[in-house]
Amino acid sequence: MQDNKKRRIKVIKKVLLLLFLGSIYLILVNVFHIGFKCVFHEVTGLLCPGCGITRCISCMLKGNFTQAFHYNALMLFLVPLAIIYTIYVSYNYIKGNKYYKLSNRVTYILLIIVLLFGIIRNII
Repeated sequence: MQDNKKRRIKVIKKVLLLLFLGSIYLILVNVFHIGFKCVFHEVTGLLCPGCGITRCISCMLKGNFTQAFHYNALMLFLVPLAIIYTIYVSYNYIKGNKYYKLSNRVTYILLIIVLLFGIIRNII
């Protein structure tokens, strides 16, 4: 029982840290217009698969999913999946249950999807 409490506190600390850092970054971007430039875009003029993620997530948090789709359509689908997977892993970690990591096959499929998205978004 004590072990579960320690695990719960550990997960809560990590979630709070991520929320804090994410909030700071969104404030820097939305209020002070300070953000990271995409090196790939700066060098090639093309959009990488990650271009528009910050604006996409910002729009998702505001409930503007249409605009989020235009900034980065792939992240509109991957972010909720990542959140669900993170909740699944965290829950099983807290309970002391075995959880399953993404298999290499799933990881490679996701990598191929991201690369194809990066290619297609520059063709269309």
